[in-house]
Amino acid sequence: MFLFIIFTGMILFFVLKKEEVNMEENRQLVKMPEFDVNKLDPFPAEYDKYYSDHFPYRTEIVKTFNKINFIGLKISPLPDKVTIGLNNFLFYSGREMDTYQGKNLLKKAELQSILEELNYRRDFCMKEGAKFYFVIIPQKQTLYEEYIPLKYRTTKKETNRTKLEKYLKENNFPYIDPTNFLFEKKEEEEGKLLYFITDNHWNALGAFYASQFIIDVIRKDFPQVPPLRKDEYTIKEKERNGGNLAQMLNMADEMTDYDFTFERLVENNAVEGVKVPYDPPETFAYKSEYEQVFLDPDANNLTAVIIRESYGSAQRNFYKESFGKTVLIFDAWHHALNPNIIENEKPDIVVIQVLENMLDNLLKYQSKKDSLME
Repeated sequence: MFLFIIFTGMILFFVLKKEEVNMEENRQLVKMPEFDVNKLDPFPAEYDKYYSDHFPYRTEIVKTFNKINFIGLKISPLPDKVTIGLNNFLFYSGREMDTYQGKNLLKKAELQSILEELNYRRDFCMKEGAKFYFVIIPQKQTLYEEYIPLKYRTTKKETNRTKLEKYLKENNFPYIDPTNFLFEKKEEEEGKLLYFITDNHWNALGAFYASQFIIDVIRKDFPQVPPLRKDEYTIKEKERNGGNLAQMLNMADEMTDYDFTFERLVENNAVEGVKVPYDPPETFAYKSEYEQVFLDPDANNLTAVIIRESYGSAQRNFYKESFGKTVLIFDAWHHALNPNIIENEKPDIVVIQVLENMLDNLLKYQSKKDSLME
């Protein structure tokens, strides 16, 4: 029986189809390492990672283990990835929790480098005839600190978001941050959440208010952009399965969450446009999300290029109603300038959204300073 179990597992491992992406854990799985006789030392460790991601019935085994920990013991089976908060609120661990706690703060030289990069982007867009807007998106921990477990709570209020914004103010560089506006709406919408319980993103209601705030800032420069008005929609609450954090725990089917549907009282004429298409990064797991184009000639004759991240998925229905042409680019969380797209689209408006725990991407994915034509 022992030999049968071992050899059956081996046979199944080689026979069963290997997936590239694990949708439950929301990540790309390890690929089969290449065997190179000249590089034998790293191969065993790399192959072990590959096997760990693809052994037979891995998802089912992990799901059972997670159920025992989450339901039976009330502890996170993946504490380095998911933190279980009060009332079963789920939070991203690691980078997001570190950001909330004010760890790994940007140094002065890094702040200066980010300012130089933003100035470069603004100048580049101006050269191309576009107005540049830099948006900072607040993460879930910022809006719903009260649900974070006490052992992770902090009285330290300085974060990379607040530190960068202070620096930008001192240097007269404009930015858009809907955080305070979302806090106001959180109080107004008593009993209704703006972020998911089992997901690290905002829901449609939070996305609407953030988009409304961003559009109102843009309208100061482009008054022909129509305002986003809540009374122009029928809004209904709907139940749904658990989100990406629940999926990481393989608990999406066991957990319930809530979202909102926004149905226009007067039908909107925005339709999908033809993609160029632009080439997504080779390792990007969501290539179909990389480029999205919407056309609404009834809105205005403006073209907007919006470099977004996953938070922008819930915003697209609001953005597409605001401009004659909307080009949404999900650039694999790089938050880069993407100059080739701007040069090709010739937009009137360029928006780059950065989630607050990813502000250091403005250091990692900087523009080529010598590419700006004199």
